[in-house]
Amino acid sequence: MSIKEIGFEETIETWLVDHGGYTSSSPQHFDRVLGLDTAELFAFIGETQVNDWNRLLERHGNDADAAQRSFVRRLAADLDTRGTVDVLRHGVDDLGVLIQLSFPRPAFGFTPELQARYAANRVTITRQLAYETGSNKALDLALLVNGIPTATAELKNHLTSQTIEHAVAQYRQDRDAGNTTLAKR
Repeated sequence: MSIKEIGFEETIETWLVDHGGYTSSSPQHFDRVLGLDTAELFAFIGETQVNDWNRLLERHGNDADAAQRSFVRRLAADLDTRGTVDVLRHGVDDLGVLIQLSFPRPAFGFTPELQARYAANRVTITRQLAYETGSNKALDLALLVNGIPTATAELKNHLTSQTIEHAVAQYRQDRDAGNTTLAKR
């Protein structure tokens, strides 16, 4: 086992994928300006809400690019004003069409439809997530739900003389508090 930080990242990612229900996502899918993994976001919407998305698409003149651009801008604005938890719980209304951003675990397993919707959530891990435009700064790990960042981590390894205090200092001194990905989510 490697004592380097990258080995620690790989170990965590492997465990989450093998045992935690996560899938790996590419950092190239992450839109640094909006703070979203748009590939995962639209895969989730396409799998779970085709009829609602088609209604929204019609309201954008059946221009798929315009509908996606408009929706991610609306989503990013709602994340900034309402916060991640509220958006994940209640979805986003765009031009009168409600798009859900996650589906909760059903209280009872009696309804196959609700179980299928919950199972369709896309919980991903992204390593070395570049989060700031014009910069090579990257987070060691980011956990996302349906393309929306929900947690980030800077990993430190005591075998390389790094401690949690180093991670805290890195967040405080090396991260822009106003960055969309870090500050508002």
